[in-house]
Amino acid sequence: MKGYSFIHLLAAGVVAVSPHASAAARPADGRLAYVQYADAGCKVGLWDSKSGASKVMGSLPECPEAVSVTSHEQALVLIFPASIRLVDLSSGKVGDAILLPAEAVSKTRDTTRSLAGHMPDGSLALSVRDYAPKYGVVGRLFLYKDGAWKKTADQPCDEYEDCPFQASIQARQLDDAYGVGPDGLFNESLTKDPYVVGRSVKAPHADEAEDEEEESD
Repeated sequence: MKGYSFIHLLAAGVVAVSPHASAAARPADGRLAYVQYADAGCKVGLWDSKSGASKVMGSLPECPEAVSVTSHEQALVLIFPASIRLVDLSSGKVGDAILLPAEAVSKTRDTTRSLAGHMPDGSLALSVRDYAPKYGVVGRLFLYKDGAWKKTADQPCDEYEDCPFQASIQARQLDDAYGVGPDGLFNESLTKDPYVVGRSVKAPHADEAEDEEEESD
């Protein structure tokens, strides 16, 4: 089984690699899966630190608001405002969009805490959190089977903790965005990868450029 490292939402950048690393390969074996901002949308790809080669698995009109890792680290789930997409890292295939149920598409949804992945029985699950005036945070769990969503949980949740039913989803969320500043391509596996000898970004992130303009005023 192949191992991967992951980065969610990084700016366009370059990584310098050494073809003569003497240290042993990392557990992820030099493969980095990434979701990256592009000039016209977003791209999902795999980068090999040993060769410096990058393979774009798919180009999308927009980047997801959240990304989950599932299927024993072999797949990504890209979570958009009204749909999700599965990315099979082994085959390099980006799946078609699966529309979310109406109850999961809400203006009060906490987009930073959505989680999607497979359950022990293989079904696809989606966990979302909404802010309700009377109850605070309400968590909802949906299962996708036979081409349809079914809500299986709807309960108040702690504002600062995961909803209890999330533990049954065999997935974890990528909640960090990279690409701001000289070390924009930061990832723990990159810092320890013997083939990586330098990192830089091609252009500053939009927010960073605005901050620099404010400081110069």
